[in-house]
Amino acid sequence: MTENSRPNFFILLDIDPTQPWSDFSFQEKLDLKRAEWTKKAKNPKNRLKYESYNRLVPQIKAVMGDVEQRKKEAAAAIQQQSLAQQKCLEEFQNELKLIAVKGYITDDEVSYLTKQYSDKITPQEISNELRKQGIQIQTKVAEAEDFLDFSEMERIKENLEKLAKKDLYDFLGASTSSRTSDLRLRAEQIYKQNLAKADKSPEVTASSELAGDAKKNFKDEPTRSRYDRSLARDKFEVVLGDKVKKIVDISSQKVIRAQQFQHLLEIARSENLDIDQATEFIRDRAVKMRAAVELLAQPEVKQKLLCTNPACRTVNDSSHNACSNCGTPLKIACPSCGKVSPTEYRACPSCSFPIGNAFNVRSLIADSQQAIALKDYDNAASSLKLANQEWSTIPPRPINDELTTQINQLLQQVENYQQQKNSLLSQLSHAIDEHCFYQARTIFRQLETEFGMSELNSDKRFAIARGYRHKIDAAIREAETALVKARDIETRGGDAVELYQNILWKCKDCKQALVSLAKIPPASPTELTAQVGHKVVRLQWKNSPTKNVHYTIVRKYGSAPISSHDGEQLDTIAHTIYQDINPTIGIPIYYAVYANRQSVLSTTAALLNKPVLITEDVANVVTQIADKQITLTWEVPQYASDVLVFSSTEHQPSLNNGHRVQVINKSRIVEQNLQNGKVYYYTIYTLFKNDEDKPVYSQGVSVLAIPEEPPSVIENLQIEAESSSSQKQVRLSWQTPRKGEVAILLSNTLPIFNKSNALPQSSISNYGKLFLTTNKSNEVLVPKLETEIVYFTPITLFNNMAYVGKTVEYVNIEDVRDLRCQKQRDELQLQWNWGPNCQQVIVAYSHKNFPSPESSSNVVRANLTKIQYDLLGYYPIKNLAPRDYYIVVYSVIIRNGQTIIASGLSTHARCLVNLTSDINIQYSIKRRWKLFGKNKLTLEIKVVGKGEMPELLLVCKPHGIPLKKDDGDIILRVPKLVITSANETLGIDFEEHDQCYGKLFLEDDSLYKSRGGYVRIDHPSQENMEAFIR
Repeated sequence: MTENSRPNFFILLDIDPTQPWSDFSFQEKLDLKRAEWTKKAKNPKNRLKYESYNRLVPQIKAVMGDVEQRKKEAAAAIQQQSLAQQKCLEEFQNELKLIAVKGYITDDEVSYLTKQYSDKITPQEISNELRKQGIQIQTKVAEAEDFLDFSEMERIKENLEKLAKKDLYDFLGASTSSRTSDLRLRAEQIYKQNLAKADKSPEVTASSELAGDAKKNFKDEPTRSRYDRSLARDKFEVVLGDKVKKIVDISSQKVIRAQQFQHLLEIARSENLDIDQATEFIRDRAVKMRAAVELLAQPEVKQKLLCTNPACRTVNDSSHNACSNCGTPLKIACPSCGKVSPTEYRACPSCSFPIGNAFNVRSLIADSQQAIALKDYDNAASSLKLANQEWSTIPPRPINDELTTQINQLLQQVENYQQQKNSLLSQLSHAIDEHCFYQARTIFRQLETEFGMSELNSDKRFAIARGYRHKIDAAIREAETALVKARDIETRGGDAVELYQNILWKCKDCKQALVSLAKIPPASPTELTAQVGHKVVRLQWKNSPTKNVHYTIVRKYGSAPISSHDGEQLDTIAHTIYQDINPTIGIPIYYAVYANRQSVLSTTAALLNKPVLITEDVANVVTQIADKQITLTWEVPQYASDVLVFSSTEHQPSLNNGHRVQVINKSRIVEQNLQNGKVYYYTIYTLFKNDEDKPVYSQGVSVLAIPEEPPSVIENLQIEAESSSSQKQVRLSWQTPRKGEVAILLSNTLPIFNKSNALPQSSISNYGKLFLTTNKSNEVLVPKLETEIVYFTPITLFNNMAYVGKTVEYVNIEDVRDLRCQKQRDELQLQWNWGPNCQQVIVAYSHKNFPSPESSSNVVRANLTKIQYDLLGYYPIKNLAPRDYYIVVYSVIIRNGQTIIASGLSTHARCLVNLTSDINIQYSIKRRWKLFGKNKLTLEIKVVGKGEMPELLLVCKPHGIPLKKDDGDIILRVPKLVITSANETLGIDFEEHDQCYGKLFLEDDSLYKSRGGYVRIDHPSQENMEAFIR
């Protein structure tokens, strides 16, 4: 084969001639190609071609091994590739010209060109060429069944006519550029408002039906598109039909001139009709009327801007910033990224912010300002809440533009009014309940002055309080009448105390009765005694000689109270026994009891002869055992003076019988050099000081401990999310400790343990729910997690103690599903299925292991919204390095302003992509016959490529080939193996299985090339999968 007739060696071996030379890469490429040529030469059709390539190997080595010859070969390869690229571009240009001669190109034709020239021209280059030549891509016209039913459209039109509205957008008071979700929210709001209306007039009924239609037709993007198409179909005839006919009728030459055609398109544009479809309608209608149309090369109307005001919809010149008819802004700077775009866009083309809602938001702000002026704060809050929803994203982004500032300021104003209203209504309810009717009357007048009646009438609390208005006025009149009688009795020298009391029973805040009664205080009670129980003090006293009194109990620490305000007033009661259930431990407590007549207290009180002191033992004693060592820790009561500990090896010690142990900081003891396996007894006493500074001891806490080496705690808890058809569950696993039983603590909040991480086993349930394991099991399955964030803590139980391991946070929200990766030449393309409530993810990858949500070192992260993902239909990872890619996609949910990131632990949400190895596995089952003994089978595996061959499974199934690895029995496991040569053959013997077929699978599914891995298994014919001997 001459040099001119042979193939270029760079091109033959798929080696880039522009890259630096590598002898290792060359040899690796040559080995792979030789294996490929040898395999393909077995096909008779290709034998001559690929055998000739194999014969070239010595020449390839000679040319590529010589620096000068290699340079010439590389230059020739670059020239050949350049010529091939140029030829391909010419073919593309010619084919494009042929396809686009009709004036446009379809989606299917674009796909054909992309596929036809994929090896030389990228999709982006094809798109750029179409845009450069001004060739429009025409999408498929919707099929007839994609329109709303004719009768349904007629019913909607009838209801719209009753309310003098053009369409559902006009009915909702929203622009056609509004987000679909915001249109649906507006419809739901109108529907709820109509339900609350008592008067079901024809207009209200029509409005309710239209709101229902809007909810249905703005459910999602496909249903909205169907309504828009149906609306456009009807509008074409109404908006353009008569006008086209009139132009043709008055034209003597039956021609629609270019200027008239432009005017018709502007009318269509003002009605939000598609310009291309409008063009087709005008042309078709003209053809039917045997008229000609002067077409425009590029209709100017496409460059013009449509006013988003539903009542205006004027088409404006693109140089205008505001509508020439109504002044509505035509352009807006995106509050999220700053890009200036037409307001008729639904979303910012750069960051997807809903700029198309700008007109709606301004209208809602104006509505809220009008409602505030009318003191209708509930409706103002509803409008502002809707404006806030329409001027935000999912998840929310921090923005600080003019509209957001206005919304926030008005929301704060409304919130202040509502807080004031709520405070006044709460005060009113409390005043009525307490019979403070003078105060209630004042609050009523303040509410009616500062708030509108419509606002107040909508509040159930005000409606309930208003029902008591006559009672309030009657009580005040009755009190003032009784006051006149009381003053008359006092003038005549009589006793009016009982009459003043009756007035205050009915009207508690009658100031004149209070002032008069304060001049005559009641007599005090006597003989106060106290009985101390467990954290409870029981007080008892004798009645005051004054009738119709209550008793106010006062408590003070450290000294006796000298007045009713000197200390803490615990309660006012009618009987003579009181239990203080919350006294402070360890401090002398003094009590005083005053007679109380209508808030007028006796001048003296019943007092205790001596104060009360309540003792308490130390709490939460924790025993930590170690090799020849015992440590006791506890919690000390707040006011304890000291803690004493006594020990013994024979019996339970007491204050007078035992060895006193040194206490460290009143909170622990440490005894060392003890004898393992021996019982040690301890008693812990708490010391307090009474009012005479004398010691008072607690009852004492007894502890028994045996020194022994404690179990090790679990530091590494593995979590794996699993999903079944009915529920989501979590599998936890760990390395079994040498001693002790393992339990898993499930907590809804982060548990805070003491520093020693050793607790009494009985107290561990206070931190959450405990899942016990049995028989030294090293895993547990936790089903039906109910909260979004949970915490798992491994607990080692030993000798009635709980030894706490490392707590792991788990986020219990739906991971993305079916994460898959496609390897392209210059990038990895990730695709997955989004969760039902997920609008944002975090894509993270590392080259060493799977990243965790909190890890940051050597981890690449990217935030991605669903809108951004949908633009390409995948997420690309570019600038690839020849390394492993450990990839995790975390779902992100926004709840109540809080960002919650999923665990990413599910196998559906992670994948490993290996760019360092590329292994192909071929296999077959060979038969071996023996003269004596049982016949054998051999699994012969051929491995092409270097790297680690992962663990393989040979799965067997009777009378058929297994479809997947759990579709049969695993009869052979082939351990992982490092392959150092480009071609390697393995042989493994195994027993035959009657009438069974064996198929080879990877143990780890993520390592398949189709899942982003590096291994491909080529399966043989059915005959070579027989795991039996005929």
